[in-house]
Amino acid sequence: MSTIEKDLELKLKTMRYLWHLGYFVRRNVDLVEYYFEKGRAYTDIDVLAVRLDENFNSYFVVCDCKSGVKVKTAERLFWLSGVMNYFNATEGLFIRNKMMEARYLGLSKRLKITPISSSELDHLEKMYAVPSRFFGPFCEEQSTIDRIFSELKKHDAFMHDYILKSYWKDNPQQQIVTLMSNCHRMKEIKGMENYKHTFILAYSLSHVSLSILRFSRAMLMIPNNQKEEVIKYELLGGKESFIERRQLLEAFYSFMVREIAERYREKYPLTKTEFLENLIPEYSKYFIDLVMRFCQDPASSIYVPRLLDVFAFELVLNNRKVTLNDATPIGNIKISLKPFKDFLVFAERSALDTENFRQLSKEYISFLESN
Repeated sequence: MSTIEKDLELKLKTMRYLWHLGYFVRRNVDLVEYYFEKGRAYTDIDVLAVRLDENFNSYFVVCDCKSGVKVKTAERLFWLSGVMNYFNATEGLFIRNKMMEARYLGLSKRLKITPISSSELDHLEKMYAVPSRFFGPFCEEQSTIDRIFSELKKHDAFMHDYILKSYWKDNPQQQIVTLMSNCHRMKEIKGMENYKHTFILAYSLSHVSLSILRFSRAMLMIPNNQKEEVIKYELLGGKESFIERRQLLEAFYSFMVREIAERYREKYPLTKTEFLENLIPEYSKYFIDLVMRFCQDPASSIYVPRLLDVFAFELVLNNRKVTLNDATPIGNIKISLKPFKDFLVFAERSALDTENFRQLSKEYISFLESN
């Protein structure tokens, strides 16, 4: 286990525990704002976890993991409570090597924070029969992962910062649009080793799938004959935003037609319909199809981000064989791989993946189906 990063082992154990309870987990999540000071970090979260239920509702857990003894307990509890409010989190975990002093138990309970000692975390893992190995997003190769992202930053700082920082402050619709653009840009990066390139792509696509599932929550209760129109509008930020953009493009089109006719005595080469097609992303029809498919099997669809994580961290990064149990919570839940395959088809049709990604994903599905 790497000892370079402070509290790393405690963070990975926390991630392992939450993963086996069904959460999607990330470590060292920075919350940043770009409006006033570019790239200024407000704070960082040791472990952030989110779980989706079968109605695509999101349940966040924010974790503060510190192995040192010198901790300002009350200050950290209030800090954790504030971050919980930011994410509308259902729970906060205050994890320390030793049990929190009794005088702070009332405060933690009032703030809906659960204090857990390192030994208590070990006990919980035994109680839930959590496997002792470190894999997936909490694998031991964290220093390798950090180096890969540092290399990405040299190629594309915006992409690096969005994936690791800004993603979490956006709503699902904005996350999807930005990540889809990032995946297209990722394909233009040259000079990275194949496995590094594919790892970042798979990591990004796990976030894409999580955002699409959260986006799909509002679509579950909409009649099937209305879903397509609603999804199209919501992908563009809502019906009002869509109408405003359309009106702006129509006005611009009319201006261009007049200018070309008056200046050059020529006809503008595109019809109004062809021009307005640019308002809707090319991948929209595939996106609409995927959301409708997710809505047909929510119970299996919610595991797509975790399946992509196992793919990214285990097969792509470490070339290790995997089983379906690695991606599902404790209890060996039986799920269909169809939503995952549907997502891979969406990625290919939307030109998000690469040939190497497709080849490895086929190998991955073969592993999952044979175990």
